[in-house]
Amino acid sequence: MTEKPMLFSPAMVRAIQAGTKSQTRRVVKPQPVWRGTPTPGITAHFFDDPGRWFSPPYPVGTRVWVRETWWCNGESETPESCEYRADGEMPPHMAGAKWRSPMFMPRWAAREFLEITGVSVEPVQNISEADALAEGILQTRDGGYAYDAEGRGYHGADPRISYMHLWDSINGKKHPWESNPWVWCYEFRRVTP
Repeated sequence: MTEKPMLFSPAMVRAIQAGTKSQTRRVVKPQPVWRGTPTPGITAHFFDDPGRWFSPPYPVGTRVWVRETWWCNGESETPESCEYRADGEMPPHMAGAKWRSPMFMPRWAAREFLEITGVSVEPVQNISEADALAEGILQTRDGGYAYDAEGRGYHGADPRISYMHLWDSINGKKHPWESNPWVWCYEFRRVTP
């Protein structure tokens, strides 16, 4: 079984842990340039120029270890010796320490593992309401939607609008929502290491 890392924000790690996130969308690189009309329902592989195929970086069956913002005291190489930003503010015993980037989180520090169960491709704006909820968008007490417990990305009626705010908070500089980039849509389930 192939095993690869994947970065998640603290809010999305919390959504994985809560069982409200079972999908993630990642930008297709490089972005395809379609000649004509794309065929609906194409999954796993597609092409833009003859002879040029795109394959998902995380095919079905891939085991993913979640990279998240973290800190470790270095005493032992186990997740139990680490602190994670998704768990809240920096604990008092870490006074003066700085969170480490998830980019540099080693596998031994991972505490969340996923298995890719489905892959498809679509423009990001094609997300459905059900898929926005599977991306971890939360329903608020007043019946609206937000992408985290602090109410960021709030919208009163449509989880897709909250997802749009989440997308731009993560990808807005290079691939903003308005550019409607093609994305890999990964479905996953949590697994034990």
